[in-house]
Amino acid sequence: MRSVLKLFTANTMAYIGLSFLSISAIYVPLASAQSTITQATQPPSLSQRLIGTWRLVKQGDQIVTGTPNAQRLKFFTGKKWNITQADKSTNRVIFHHGGTYSLKNDIMTSVVDYANEPTASRIRTVSYFEINVQGDTYEQIGLNNSYTETWQRVK
Repeated sequence: MRSVLKLFTANTMAYIGLSFLSISAIYVPLASAQSTITQATQPPSLSQRLIGTWRLVKQGDQIVTGTPNAQRLKFFTGKKWNITQADKSTNRVIFHHGGTYSLKNDIMTSVVDYANEPTASRIRTVSYFEINVQGDTYEQIGLNNSYTETWQRVK
């Protein structure tokens, strides 16, 4: 009788294991496909569209001219930002500073955490912007500051 019970228990466990694997084989791909479908139908968030390298093309109403080597560049990751500009004739950094940022809807809060000497007075300052990213254009409107600017994505 014991050998029959052992055989029954072994067969039952094998059946349960196979059933679980069969269900997993169906459910896991369906769950992954659902996740992919959900991700594919939602457009990138403002934060995702902001990530990348940008060059300054307009300050306020003034068009910024120059060659790519003389352009001011701004970089965004998911939580960090920095801005740098070099003098084309000397290849020396004119200024460089950056820090952290956060977004709430289309309002950015930007904190300067570090800077080189020319902009060191900005360390620990907080600035607010209304921002918009459409395609390869990033616009920021300074809220109680003069940093209203338009940037173009660097490819």
